[in-house]
Amino acid sequence: MFTVQLGLVTAAAAVADDKNVIIINRELRERRPPPFRPKSPLANRQPGMRLPAPDPPPPPPPRPALASKQLQQ
Repeated sequence: MFTVQLGLVTAAAAVADDKNVIIINRELRERRPPPFRPKSPLANRQPGMRLPAPDPPPPPPPRPALASKQLQQ
């Protein structure tokens, strides 16, 4: 009888301990700051690093060749 009671107490303590661990983990996760994300390539610049190449300019819009030919006819 004593071993059954001891087993139940141990099981209850283990469940209570698991709940506390889960609650503590949740609290730590909520307090954790968000991961660092640099806002620009210059934010993490180290001495001697080259800057990234700028984006190429957009292509020019196509000329309306068909519309001008129709007007000439």
